[in-house]
Amino acid sequence: IALLALVGIALALVSARLEQVDQRLEQLLQDAVAAEVTALRIGDREGYMAMQRSASEAWLSAQNERFTDYQQLKAESDVQLTAQVQALEIDGQRARATIEEIIDGVPYVRVWFYWRYEEGWYHVPPDYTFWGAEQTQQRERFSVRYRDTDERFAVALADNLDRWLTTACMAITCEALPPITFDVVTD
Repeated sequence: IALLALVGIALALVSARLEQVDQRLEQLLQDAVAAEVTALRIGDREGYMAMQRSASEAWLSAQNERFTDYQQLKAESDVQLTAQVQALEIDGQRARATIEEIIDGVPYVRVWFYWRYEEGWYHVPPDYTFWGAEQTQQRERFSVRYRDTDERFAVALADNLDRWLTTACMAITCEALPPITFDVVTD
């Protein structure tokens, strides 16, 4: 009994330590996201570009252009870069962050990808293999296939399509319609 108690205590301590490490990694990722959004908000190109990493010069150039686009958008519209993280998913060295921004009162969601280097988390090009598991919204006349990250959009799409098809089927006959599948793709 004493041996089992010692093993149980050891497992509990290891589990608690692993949970601490996970929470620390998540906090470091949230801090990286906040630093990147703050650089966008205050117009710090150097700080923003310091958060980017890639072997692709094209992607780094695109990020530099994105910074310019945000600065122009801020000058022309009411932009709130909230740095509010709606979802984080960490898988080993890679991570996906879903971030909210509000433009002219309309909330938008951005998905950014990160990689953990020895120095910390850095924004990297999209990893479409890390978009989540395949899901399906099945309705009477159609289905919508998507990945976890696109769930909010896919559900809204399915709801709207359902209403549109119901209205259309009042005007025309829909009995002969074949099954329809809508695919939400990551690209």
